[in-house]
Amino acid sequence: ELRRTKAANGFRNVDNILEGLLYTNQRPKIALIFAQSSITDADFNSSVETAKASIDFYEYRTSFLSSKELITTLHEVDQLDYTAIALIRGGGIGLDKLDDIEVLEQIITLKTPIIAAIGHVEEKIFIKQLVDKEVAVPNDLGHYFKNIVEIVSEKKTRSRAILTEQIKKQFKEQLEAGQKQNKEL
Repeated sequence: ELRRTKAANGFRNVDNILEGLLYTNQRPKIALIFAQSSITDADFNSSVETAKASIDFYEYRTSFLSSKELITTLHEVDQLDYTAIALIRGGGIGLDKLDDIEVLEQIITLKTPIIAAIGHVEEKIFIKQLVDKEVAVPNDLGHYFKNIVEIVSEKKTRSRAILTEQIKKQFKEQLEAGQKQNKEL
């Protein structure tokens, strides 16, 4: 039922949202929600690299073992006008709390797109089916942001090159038309 509700509300395309902002030189604001005593921020930070030059990251800590605390944090962060919220947690004991019905209901009611980088690749939890973007592990989330920034940078460089060629061509045509006119005069 939750999956149907989420599908009816619509999954948001986080890639397109981020690319659109970056392409127009706007800085996306990403809320990073880590588990209280987690060390996954080190994994994330080691891979995010150059994305920090183009994206603003804001870190929050909460207990992923307390459904009530996680729900409160999600609700509060959702009110702060972020481009996206990223839930980041390593694998192991306690992942089942992320599949509590109250947490899942909160996930599908968020107005802010949600990204999940939760657990290990082989760990199957239902919350991953309800988020707008799933990234396999916390380290991959840093790479994801880095890659988005690089893709947009390449697209912008290519479009500048194309625009420059178009301008050169127009200028050359105008110059030739002017020279032809001068000859006729």
